[in-house]
Amino acid sequence: MDTDKRDERIIKVLDGTATPAEMLEVARWVEERPENGRYFEQMKKAWNLTSGVLPSSEREERELRRYLRYIREARRRRTWRSVWRYAAVLAIPLCLAAYGVREWMREEERPAVVARVEPGGYKAELIMDDGTAVALLPGGERRIEVEPGMVATNEGGGIVYRDGGERKAADEPVRMNTLRTPRGGEYGVTLADGTVVRLNAASELRYPVTFSGGSREVCLSGEAYFEVATDSARPFVVKAGATRVRAYGTEFNVNAYPGAGTQAVLVEGSVGVSGVESPEERMLRPSQLAVYDGRGELQEVRDVEVFPYIAWKEGQFVFKDENLERILEVVSRWYDVDVEWRDEAVKALHFTGHIRKYDDIEVILNAINRMVGTRLRVEGQTVVVTR
Repeated sequence: MDTDKRDERIIKVLDGTATPAEMLEVARWVEERPENGRYFEQMKKAWNLTSGVLPSSEREERELRRYLRYIREARRRRTWRSVWRYAAVLAIPLCLAAYGVREWMREEERPAVVARVEPGGYKAELIMDDGTAVALLPGGERRIEVEPGMVATNEGGGIVYRDGGERKAADEPVRMNTLRTPRGGEYGVTLADGTVVRLNAASELRYPVTFSGGSREVCLSGEAYFEVATDSARPFVVKAGATRVRAYGTEFNVNAYPGAGTQAVLVEGSVGVSGVESPEERMLRPSQLAVYDGRGELQEVRDVEVFPYIAWKEGQFVFKDENLERILEVVSRWYDVDVEWRDEAVKALHFTGHIRKYDDIEVILNAINRMVGTRLRVEGQTVVVTR
């Protein structure tokens, strides 16, 4: 493809107006050479960075052509890192508006955020029944004796328990383990019954090494995604703050960070949710959210789009008209940073965006700065928030 045709095709693909033939043409061009793939990715980042609509005037078209020439010159100079340092990767459809292009080019020589902070990763701590703490990391297989005669295997960002399908008698002593993730950490555990749990950052799950009697009960603080192994004779119960979630075999997400109440989102199957002091159980259907306050009192049940609530386990942050205070709570847990509010009014500002959580912290902070009009910057291990 020649230069003008190439840029036109790429813009149509990003805008969602390309025909199948044009999409195939771009895909083949991207696969021809590694530099073509890099060029396409940078165009996509710039597209996502700016906002609004396609150029609608001759002046805006001149700005766009000038901008594309700037990209090509930078490409020849091989200065990708400095040119694209400030691109924000958003999932909402954003276009190349002239104002955004000009503002981005002015910012090119002065970074809004100096990133000194790395995103989180797989790390956790296992607390044994006797209080012994074992650091867990994903590298290499490790076998850990969790009780006499039973070994759990740690590898690949998760720890796996196996009890051979044998149930302990109800009067046998139950040994408890606790899986704890720090700020900036996430980890998984496969429980003895086959239930898979994925813990988000700054979370804690307390569970039996093997389940005994007629129930399966665990305690959660923080956030976790559950894929419950089916067992019609023994319900699986999650105690989270002042709330209980009961399931027989299903997938759901529970968010119960201290001081914030509890949110339970059902992905598939059926669960019953109740306050720990209340016998009344509210049954959820798939794609429903139940919200309880810190006292275990039901606030609401409503239908929702599930993905924003579980995107964290897919390596993404999805915010839909979320206030800045809530967003920076999520960011602080994942990047292990503190937040200093120098303008309290900024907390109420709202942001919508879709960002990869393994990107540098500057990506999300600069996206918010441009879309909301704030000034977020990193100072040491603190995000400072001003207008």
